Amino acid sequence: MELVFGRRQLGSTLGAFSFQASRLLLYATFFLSVSRWAPLAPSLAFLRDAGLARRWPIWLSAGLAAYALRLAVIIALILR
Repeated sequence: MELVFGRRQLGSTLGAFSFQASRLLLYATFFLSVSRWAPLAPSLAFLRDAGLARRWPIWLSAGLAAYALRLAVIIALILR
């Protein structure tokens, strides 16, 4: 689809959302995969004994570290 529509051509705009025409198949695949697995999410990921719940301090620390790194890069680029 990228060859047909081009890399940056917008397909349409709906309110605050813009959709790239070259990524319509990607959007459809993502929607179908999320709608297929979403009903299972509460039973798989958020139980007290699930891996995500047991390792929340690690995930929180990793998220904060990634944010701090991104902020440092932005500040370094601005001050350059």
